[in-house]
Amino acid sequence: MKKAILSIVMVAAAAILQAEPPMYSLKSCLETGLEQNYAIRISRNDEQIAQNNATAANAGKLPEVGFVAGYGGDLTSTRTHDRAGGVTDQNGVYDQSVNAGINVDWTIFNGFSIQAEYDRLQELEREGAIQTRITIEDFVATLTAEYYNYIQQRIRLSNYRYAMSLSKERLRIAQLRYSTTRDYSRLDYLQARVYFNADSSQFMNQQELVHTSRIRLNQLMAVSDVDRYFVVQDSVITIDQNLEWNYLEQRMLENNASLLMADREQRLAEIDNIFLVACGTAYHAGLVGRHAIEKLLHLPTQTEVASEFQNREAIITPKTLAIIISQSGETYDTILAMRKC
Repeated sequence: MKKAILSIVMVAAAAILQAEPPMYSLKSCLETGLEQNYAIRISRNDEQIAQNNATAANAGKLPEVGFVAGYGGDLTSTRTHDRAGGVTDQNGVYDQSVNAGINVDWTIFNGFSIQAEYDRLQELEREGAIQTRITIEDFVATLTAEYYNYIQQRIRLSNYRYAMSLSKERLRIAQLRYSTTRDYSRLDYLQARVYFNADSSQFMNQQELVHTSRIRLNQLMAVSDVDRYFVVQDSVITIDQNLEWNYLEQRMLENNASLLMADREQRLAEIDNIFLVACGTAYHAGLVGRHAIEKLLHLPTQTEVASEFQNREAIITPKTLAIIISQSGETYDTILAMRKC
């Protein structure tokens, strides 16, 4: 009998422990969200793909080795009739062949295309890292704001609950006085009921706001049950009085990923003139490119022969973009012109 009672008590205790809602702090919310949020997972996967692509092999700097192998077989049966009338049968003759080969391809020099492709892949890698930082920073800011919004809504809910209890008590007193005292006005009794109904309505609306905020927090943390109830450790919103505005502003300007990305885009937006530098056939491609750039970007564009560009005093400012084109055999002049830029 004692064993049965002990088992029942243990089962009941386990059920109570299982039913106890989880306790969250801002730190634990952020840790859960950073680990499970789908937007962050996708951004990290994109960053990893960009890192894997930014290799010398993908840019064409390393040799490509290919292996090809094949196997074939024929099973035949033949019958031969000679002039003397004899017949010769050959059944199940099996003929097989195996071939294999290794191909090695290595582009030693291809103008600037290999280096340009490698630079492009590295730039995509840097952009992927910045985009991941932007996603994480936006997520941290959103979750932190929602966490403290949840606390604020719960504080308001507590205030509305207290106001409703006061209105309920006021209504009880008014109803009691109206039923026992002849000189008590019915209008005062009805006014007390109006106050109680208004406070009750505000309390129910606030319950919906708390419920919505809780669902939003669960969504940000990528919890399967978005309606799951939890408890937060913080009950009030405290402000650190030691924070310095100038220090925070400086750190934001130095480290904020969105600002870093905007600065990169701003440098491109500030370009006010373009040089297309090339030799030979590539120079004619630059002439076509000049018309396209001026039509699409509305920026003054000049096409220059590399051998002449390196020997004259071209006006180059921090807002000048030089595009080096190489397709012909006169690549050395183009390289010297690029060094001048």
